[in-house]
Amino acid sequence: MTTRPDSLRHWEYFVAVAEEGSVTGAAERLGLTQSPVSQGLKRLESNLGARPADLRPISRRLLFGA
Repeated sequence: MTTRPDSLRHWEYFVAVAEEGSVTGAAERLGLTQSPVSQGLKRLESNLGARPADLRPISRRLLFGA
């Protein structure tokens, strides 16, 4: 993966989790272990003041139009 600002990387993790349906699947797709993906999601949560699970319906609509 190329170097990106942390905030963008965290969003990439979030999108990968939404598309794959799990942190494990996202980590495998991104070529990472689960730990950095989980940590990135926690940082995104902290920055947004919302849990990633709270954002899941939004991500599904954005990604899949559902």
